[in-house]
Formats: sequence, structure tokens, C-alpha cells
Amino acid sequence: FKVGIFGHRAGGQLEINCLSFYGVKRSDGELGYGITIGGGLSTEPHIAKEMGVFVKPEQTMKVMEAITALYRDHGYRKSRKHARLKFLVADWGVEKYRDEVEKIIGYKLTDEETRPTNIRGYEDHYGVHPQLQEGLSYIGVPVIGGRVTSDQWDVIADLAEQYGSGDVRLTVMQSFYIPNVKNEDTAAVVAKLEEIGLPVNVSSIYSGMVACTGIQYCNLAVAETKNRAKDVVMWLDDNMKFSEAEHLRVNLNGCPNSCGQHWIADIGFQGCQKKVDGVLKEHFDVFLGGALGTDARFNRRIKRIQAEDVPMAIKTLSEVYSAQKQGDESFAKWVERHTDEELEVLF
Repeated sequence: FKVGIFGHRAGGQLEINCLSFYGVKRSDGELGYGITIGGGLSTEPHIAKEMGVFVKPEQTMKVMEAITALYRDHGYRKSRKHARLKFLVADWGVEKYRDEVEKIIGYKLTDEETRPTNIRGYEDHYGVHPQLQEGLSYIGVPVIGGRVTSDQWDVIADLAEQYGSGDVRLTVMQSFYIPNVKNEDTAAVVAKLEEIGLPVNVSSIYSGMVACTGIQYCNLAVAETKNRAKDVVMWLDDNMKFSEAEHLRVNLNGCPNSCGQHWIADIGFQGCQKKVDGVLKEHFDVFLGGALGTDARFNRRIKRIQAEDVPMAIKTLSEVYSAQKQGDESFAKWVERHTDEELEVLF
């Protein structure tokens, strides 16, 4: 049961959370929250739905308790595969779920004033960025596959204490950032991070790579992911231009359960096994065109390829997209106007 609380509607992956509260400012200046419910991935992905309400801060706990109680009492507990809020919301519909919440809390919720539009799917926090507080910045550090060693964490903790407020914050993209660093100290922090193998200024293919635990430690996985993700990024950085990879999100998943969130990636890879000359070998099913934000959608399975072909597949797709995209067309929109057959021949 995944619950998220966000300062605004964009960038927090609300679309795949069971329940999310996001900050809203009404036309009269009143602050509160909008709500989305019923998102989730795994083998049967669902996009979360807007509940269509405005909730005051003092109402949030009661509303959250009511939403959770309904799931507790009516969720599909007999089947572990269906014991998720997304299935209850899909069957009931948002209107019924809202009605039942209002019965529990004892009053009608305020309708949303306007529904958010032009929502960005991702918020990139990599690099040095100014904070609201004058003279302070935060430093976002991308990590391929989210793998940081204990020795690196020791240095990160020291940097946070010496130059920041002692805080280190994690992101949904398997990365982290150090907040509250004085502007004049940012260069020193960046230099030290690069010294321990955590560069800040990297290509977008580097910063946009996500990978699940994979076969190394997970009993469900059938393919290697984290080490492969690093190898793929290093190969792509050496063999393609930065602009060609710009804005692409690549997610590697070792099995269908989608801990690596391949469903929402521009290019998603789901690990599998296939016999080649009588021997089982690692392969990946390629999924194209996922997106979050205003046009949230899950991607489409296009083709199965051998594991060693993953880097070239990304390079080819990126190059063709760059050559064919219309204006500022996103990768997901580009995929949308092509058939599966047209995309399959690219591999």
C-alpha cells in the first residue's frame, strides 16, 4: 500500500501510487491537497485516477483513514495477486469510492476547482540548483541503478554534515541530493563526489537509467539488471551523441513484477529466458512509449531481443527518434504514431 505526499502535482510518480496527496492552491489563495487513488504497476498496471476533491490540511488524516479503511474492509484479500487498492478502485469507480469515503467521514468533500493540466512527468534534480532560501543550493546526484557503496555513503554523509544541514534525500529515480549547501561551497562538494565515482554532470541517458535488484539478489528475477545497466550506460556514453539520448528514460527489470518500473519508461526492458540452440539465455522484452504526467500511459511490448543487444537497441531507437520527431515531440508521442510492426523492424 503505497502512499505519497507531494508539494505539487508534477514529478512524483503519483500516477503509479495507490494513494497520493498533492499540493493545490485555489484561486482565493487557500492551500490544500488534491488526491489520486488506484495506481500501481506489477503484472497488471493501472494509472491512478483523480478523486476530484480539494482537501484542507486538517482534513487529510480523516480522509486518508477512510480511504485505507475501505481498502481494508473491501480489498480482495483472498487472492494475493489482487490484494491491491487499484483493483478495488477499478471495480468500484472513483465516484463510488468518494461516496463511501464521505459516508465514513460524515461530510461532503469540496470539489476540485480545476484539474491540473500540462503536468510534467518527471522532475530532474541532477546538478546544482538554487533553493528558495537565498544563498543556498541543493546538489542532485544521479546513481546508475541506485547502487552506492558503504564507503561512498560515508563520504556523502560527511559532505552533508560539513557543507549542508546533515540531510541526504532520496529520489524516486534511485538517486539522491544534498540540500542546504552554501552557493560558494557547491564546487567543492561536486569535486569530492566526482572523486569517489559519483559524477554530477552526466548525460541524460546516465541520469535516466533505472534498474531493479535483478538476478544477483532477487529470487524472482531471471535476468541481470544493475551491472548491465552500468555497462549499457558506459557503452552509450562512448558510442552516441549526448543530444541523441536527451530526455529518454530507460528502465531495466529482471522479471514481470515491475520493481524496475519498465511500464512507465520511454524504453523499458523486461527480463526473460529463451532457448538458443537448446540452451537457455537471458533475453529482454522491449517495451516502448511509456509516460507520466498529462498524457500518462503504459508502454507497448514490441519485441524480444538477446541481452547483449540492449545497448544497440537503445542507440538505434534514439537515433531514429531524433531523426523523425516533429518539433518537440516526446518519445512517447513518437511511438504512439507508429505501429508495432513499424517499430519492430528497427531491431
